[in-house]
Amino acid sequence: MKKICFMLSLLLLFSLILSACGSQTPDTGKEETRPASVETSGESAAPSETEEETEPRIQPDLPKDKYSRVFNILHWTVGTDVWGGGWIPFNAFTATGYNGDAFNDAVYERNCLLKEEYDVDIQVALRDVTEMAPAIQNAVGTGDAGIDLFIQRGHQLNAVMSGGYFVNYQDIPYVNLDNPWWNQSSLKTLAFGDVYQFAASDFMILDKGATAGLIYNAVVADQNREATGNMYQDVLDMKWTFERFVSICENVATDLDNDGTLISEGDLIAFYSGDDPGHAFYAGSGLRFMDHDEDNYYFEYKFNSEESLDCIEGVFIELMYADFYRNYMTDGQLSHDKFKANEQLFGLAFVKTAPDYRDMETDYGFLPIPMYNPDQGRYYTQITPHHDALMAVPTSVSDLEFVGVMLEWLGCESYYTTYPVFYDVVIEGRTLRDEQSKEMLRLIFETRVYDAGLIFDLKEFGFTVLRRTGTGTTGFASLWASFAPSVEGELTKLNAIVDKLNS
Repeated sequence: MKKICFMLSLLLLFSLILSACGSQTPDTGKEETRPASVETSGESAAPSETEEETEPRIQPDLPKDKYSRVFNILHWTVGTDVWGGGWIPFNAFTATGYNGDAFNDAVYERNCLLKEEYDVDIQVALRDVTEMAPAIQNAVGTGDAGIDLFIQRGHQLNAVMSGGYFVNYQDIPYVNLDNPWWNQSSLKTLAFGDVYQFAASDFMILDKGATAGLIYNAVVADQNREATGNMYQDVLDMKWTFERFVSICENVATDLDNDGTLISEGDLIAFYSGDDPGHAFYAGSGLRFMDHDEDNYYFEYKFNSEESLDCIEGVFIELMYADFYRNYMTDGQLSHDKFKANEQLFGLAFVKTAPDYRDMETDYGFLPIPMYNPDQGRYYTQITPHHDALMAVPTSVSDLEFVGVMLEWLGCESYYTTYPVFYDVVIEGRTLRDEQSKEMLRLIFETRVYDAGLIFDLKEFGFTVLRRTGTGTTGFASLWASFAPSVEGELTKLNAIVDKLNS
C-alpha cells in the first residue's frame, strides 16, 4: 500500500506541476493589485505553490494509532441526485480508484494515506435532505453510535438546532479550531454563545460550490464596452457597486425583437437568474437577517433595521423588478444556450455550476457580487444555505478521540491536497479562461460569509423574502411587521437554547 500511495503522489504532483505551468500569469511588467481593504472572514483561499514553498506545513499533533475501523458519514442529498448531479458536484469523501481525474485522484490519494496511517476507511451514507433530522434524532435517542459525522444542508439545520444532538467542537479531543482548514465564518456565525455545534472545513467541497458570484459573457461585454468599461478594474478600485451593476444592465439590455420587452427569447438579456439575487445582493451589503449581539453571545434579528429595509427594498425595486431582469421563477426558464450564444451578459452563478460553461466556444469570466454601499469598504460573498453543507458530531458517538483525530487529520490533508486540486485544477484550470477571472474567484472565496438568519430561518421569514419576487411588490416593512411577533417568539426560544447549552 505504501508503494502504491508513493506512486500516486508522484503522478498527482506531476499533473499539478503541468497544470500550474499551463496557467501562469504572463509577465506584464506590472504589479498585480488587489483591494487593500478586503477582509478574509476566516475563509482561507487554497494554499498557493509559493505559500507551500515559503511556509512550513502545519502539522497537528495527533496519535498514530491503528483504529482498524470505518469513519461513518451521513450526508444529505436531494431525491435521487447524488455525486455528480446538480446538487453535489464533487465527491470529496470517497474514490474507488485512480482514474486520471485530478480531483478524484487527490481524494483517492488522501484516503490511501488515511488507510496506511490509521487503517481507516471512509464510508458515506446518503439520505434525502428531509430524512436527515429524523435519522440523527433517532440515532441520539437510541444511543446508536453508527454515525460519526453528520453533514446537512444549512437551510435544514433548524430542525436539529434545539440542542442535545451534537457535541461542542471545543470538547472534541485533538480538534483545534484555530487551524486554517476550519472555516471561521461558519463557526462564529452559528455559535451558540461559547458552544460550536456546526462548522465547515476543507474536508468538504460542497460549501465551496455554494458560493455565489456573477458570471459574464466576454463577447457581449466587449460589444458593449461603452457601458461595461473595465469591470475587473472597477472591482480592484473598489468601484464595483450595486449602482454600477444596475447601470450596466440598463444600458446593455436591448429589445432586439421589437416586442416591447427586454427579457423575451429574442432580446439581448442583461441579467438572468432565479430568486437567488435577492439574498445574494443583500448579503453583498454586509447586512444580515440575523447575527449575534454586541457581546457575540445571543442571537439578534437584524432585518428590522432601517438600513436593512432600505437595502432589500432597493435590491428588489432596482434589480429584481427591473425591466431588464429575466427571472426564471416568474418569466420562464431559459437554457444556458442563450448565454453560450452571446445573447446574455450576466447571470448569477454558484461555483458548483461553473462546469456547465466549460464547452463554451467564447470566453466568459467571474465577478464578485457588488458592494451595495460604495462606502462599505469590502465585498461580501454569500454562501447559500440551500446548496451548502455543515458538519456536526452526534452526541451518540462512542469514541470522540477517534472522531477528533479524523477531523483534524482529514481537514489538514484536504487543506494541502484535495482543496488545492479542486481550486487550481477543477475550477481554475478547467473553467476560468483568463488570469483576471481567476483573481476574481480568489477574491470571491476570500470574502465568503454565512447568515444565521437564512440557515436557521425562523418561521421561514428569509425564504418568504426570497419568494417575494413572485408577488411583484415590496412592502418589506409591513411584511416584517406581520412576521415579527412569531419570529421574535422563536428568537426567544433560540436564545434559551444558547443558555441551556452554556449552563
